[in-house]
Amino acid sequence: MTDKQDFINTLVDKWGVENISDGLKNINEYEPRLYFDVNKDCGYFYLDASDSLIDGIKDNLSDYGPVFAEDSEIKKKTPITWTVYLSKKPGKVDIPELKIVPFPKGYYFDLDKGHLLAKEFMQYIGSNIEELRPFFYKNKRSNIIYQFKNVNRNCNGKYGQSLFETRVIKEIEENNSNIYYQIEPVFYDEQDEIPIGTRIIAFRDTDNKSDFNLDKKDIKVPFHVFVPNYDDSKDNVKKYPKNINGNRDFYKYGLKGKKDE
Repeated sequence: MTDKQDFINTLVDKWGVENISDGLKNINEYEPRLYFDVNKDCGYFYLDASDSLIDGIKDNLSDYGPVFAEDSEIKKKTPITWTVYLSKKPGKVDIPELKIVPFPKGYYFDLDKGHLLAKEFMQYIGSNIEELRPFFYKNKRSNIIYQFKNVNRNCNGKYGQSLFETRVIKEIEENNSNIYYQIEPVFYDEQDEIPIGTRIIAFRDTDNKSDFNLDKKDIKVPFHVFVPNYDDSKDNVKKYPKNINGNRDFYKYGLKGKKDE
């Protein structure tokens, strides 16, 4: 059994930073606060949800349709922030054409190519399923990040991204709710290959900031969280790419490895 401080130390070690606030520098505006579950030896960060954030998400989807990403972001060959409107009975929707970017060859024992927008959301995004399938192609780099398996799949009871995704689907299916959903890959440095986690916000049409769930033991919509991309196993690293020296280099250079100097 670990404890809260061990969990924090693990994140600091993995991200290669001096402290948690340094690691979360790019989301400090949301005042991240750690929730640690002693029974699961893991945790996540819950975040503030301001009226301006909620209204901004609604405005973007109202102006641009049920799928939104900044034009300047779509042109990049890197993972980007996605904002979508999820409904049990969606209409036909257009999704931006994304470049297929080959992933570097390499292998890391416990790493997935994780979707930012989950494939399970497809039926709630648009009715034209066959036209939407290419968006979820495995090498659509704008919607794919490298994630540790316990984070992507919610393995071993961890607070993985899939746990929050299933809570969204549950809200749609059981309560026929329409959901605003935004997911952002959070990198320690903008040029890094592997994010330190994902920021996720989900809320209903009628929710405002006072409605956001603070009961961490019963995760439900609405919520605003940061899910750290880490693995605390001591023996699952089979091989680092060449010239990778420690965890900071791993997040920075990813499976490509560090170029020879």
